[in-house]
Amino acid sequence: MILSQSTDHSPSLDQHIFCPFPVVDPTDVNHTHTYHSFENIKTNCKYYSLPAPGTSSLSKPSADSNPGKFTIIHINARSLLSDDKFAEFEVLLFRTKCRWSIICVSETWLCKEMEEKRHIDGYSGYFDSRIDGAGGGVAIYVNNDVVRETKQLPKMFSCTESLLIECQLRNNLTILVCQIYKPPNLSNNNFIVELGNAIETIQIRKKVAFICGDFNLDLFSISKGGAALDFFNILASSGYLPLISKSTRIQNTCYSLIDNIFCNNLTFVNTSGIILDDTGDHFPIFTTLDFTVNPKGSKREIQRQFDYHKIPELTEHISKSLENFEYITDPETAGDIIITAYTSGIDKFSFQYSPNRKKLQLNLGYHHLSWQL
Repeated sequence: MILSQSTDHSPSLDQHIFCPFPVVDPTDVNHTHTYHSFENIKTNCKYYSLPAPGTSSLSKPSADSNPGKFTIIHINARSLLSDDKFAEFEVLLFRTKCRWSIICVSETWLCKEMEEKRHIDGYSGYFDSRIDGAGGGVAIYVNNDVVRETKQLPKMFSCTESLLIECQLRNNLTILVCQIYKPPNLSNNNFIVELGNAIETIQIRKKVAFICGDFNLDLFSISKGGAALDFFNILASSGYLPLISKSTRIQNTCYSLIDNIFCNNLTFVNTSGIILDDTGDHFPIFTTLDFTVNPKGSKREIQRQFDYHKIPELTEHISKSLENFEYITDPETAGDIIITAYTSGIDKFSFQYSPNRKKLQLNLGYHHLSWQL
């Protein structure tokens, strides 16, 4: 079954203006019309359809033999508590025809006692269930055929449910996956403060990282300022950009982008997408990645960028490196010491990124979801 290209031009993040720095109209001497002029975020984000239930051509999902191939899906389940709801969840995964590397789930609605009963064959499950009431909860399922070793790291949020896991892949690359659910009634200020602290914790590990979840902060509203802009800025300023750029929740004529997968290194991202599924009010989202070290014989270009949040630490590092500087009498030696102090500090407080991110044209059409992505 192949759907024709849709004429529905739903909102896209490309239509919203993004820029890390304000731009001032040079003809406006009073600076009364300061605005933001962002670069467009162009990921290969598309909508995908699923085969109809009971389609005869449906085959069992198969694992990919390429050790560099990696996939992540995020689903807002709105309950895995009952057996029927969990069966719906498994059917959805089966219909995608993909043996996902990582399955992230928001709103599991589980209690501690039910976690061990929500097992998926071939996967290791990690849970953070709400303990002070019904609803909420998150889970991460890790494909044991793709990930050699998994470690659950300490929880970083006290205000909501979250998970952070470290995964060593079969090709020895280690990545981090963070799953977060922010309830709509949770204080935006508290959440953003804890998110900033969490990002700092993740950055210390200097790994490729993915932050997934239902954040209940609409990125389509960032041009209006407020919590959504603060949320985007705290991620973008640390090098995390959204891989999903289209509506993930549609109610009547209201479009919103509140579910996402953020990544701090777009070098490995092949594509991303939204799965059109009417079993819930949030669409599942996913990304496919290629962690091949040297694809097609060409080396990926990775550069380092200084973290400007670390200027106080850089200052202290340089000061300590120059403690006995006044006793240096040779100008050449003095110059070498200054350069070494500065460059070693810049290197110490920098992070890796890819400067050659591909800018792919967005396509609003519907596509089949296929393992060949």
